[in-house]
Amino acid sequence: MSLRTIVAVAFVVWCAGTSAAQVQPPVVKPVFHGVLQLVPATGRMDRKAGTGTLVIRGWSFIPNPDSNGVFPDREPVLIALGNDSFLMGAGTLHVSHRGRLFTYRGLYAAGGRGVRSFRMHHNPDDSFYTVSFKLTGVDLEKLNGEDPLCNPLAVIVGDDDGFVDVVVTSPSFESPRVLLPRTCIDPSASWPWLGR
Repeated sequence: MSLRTIVAVAFVVWCAGTSAAQVQPPVVKPVFHGVLQLVPATGRMDRKAGTGTLVIRGWSFIPNPDSNGVFPDREPVLIALGNDSFLMGAGTLHVSHRGRLFTYRGLYAAGGRGVRSFRMHHNPDDSFYTVSFKLTGVDLEKLNGEDPLCNPLAVIVGDDDGFVDVVVTSPSFESPRVLLPRTCIDPSASWPWLGR
């Protein structure tokens, strides 16, 4: 192989790597703002790394009554806590039980960041969905210096979201336990998902 061929191949490989690194997931922009009803939740935090795991069970996702429909199996699903977000691309949720249950099982990602599990259930007799999920690698660094925090949290399905401001706290600055015990109000909060 000539030096010219090696340089050409190296350039093509470098360009492919650069262009692949620039591909961004589609931006999810909610139009129909609904509500998330909180049930106290828990998690764990690695104080040195500033990251943690959150486990949410049985929260109610109440879509806006003017919504054009919620389709978790066909639309991207994004879970956002403050400026941290976790995306499941369109079509990645498994649908079962005649379109009433939507599930996702994430693989263990390098660095441990991602959606480990997601479950969204809809009873046709109700106007809401029940949502449960587990996130790993959540950025909780601010909890090392400020406690409690009041953070916006949303589950966004296509152009629909369920939204709540939630308290994120820990028993002490040394404790690995993380709690999401109740809602809060932060009038100074600016959050891109709601455009406020």
